[in-house]
Amino acid sequence: LSIADCHLSNIDLSPFVNLKYLNVSNTLFNNLNISQQTALEILNCSGLGMSSLDLSHNPLLSTLNCNNNLLTSLEIPDSVYNLQCTDNLFESLDFTNGQGYLLLYFSNNPNLRYINFKDNYNTHGFPNFIAYSCPNLQFVCANENDIPTAMGYLMGNGFNNVQVNSYCTFTPGGNYNTIAGTAT
Repeated sequence: LSIADCHLSNIDLSPFVNLKYLNVSNTLFNNLNISQQTALEILNCSGLGMSSLDLSHNPLLSTLNCNNNLLTSLEIPDSVYNLQCTDNLFESLDFTNGQGYLLLYFSNNPNLRYINFKDNYNTHGFPNFIAYSCPNLQFVCANENDIPTAMGYLMGNGFNNVQVNSYCTFTPGGNYNTIAGTAT
């Protein structure tokens, strides 16, 4: 179903429970309810000015285009492998649950500071990503063996001062030692 570039501000999608493709880009929607479209595979909701998007009922979603919105967070279903979320307001993006991201576009996110790719089980290798114009990006977390690739992508996107590391939290992974006691 494509109703892109229409002057609609609302639509009842409840009768379309088996919908696989939905394009509502550049409409007047500011809220999109796709909770009953559990078979949805491709969604283009770019240019809506939305500040939130609930994808929790869309387990088959493989391609998502949510460019040009006001999103600050997004829980991405494991099934998504093509994600376009440029021109939003994300502060962080977490791709740890993904089962195979191949293409990621998240340029022009001025508030983006942190991206987590660690434990992204992509059988095709580290995902391709494009992230121009994210001036506040400071840290990328990746698996140890993916760090050189992540650094290559970052440098290719013009990020020469972004830290890339496999320690994503204050609790390190793998074998590590701790010291306990009192200093006098």
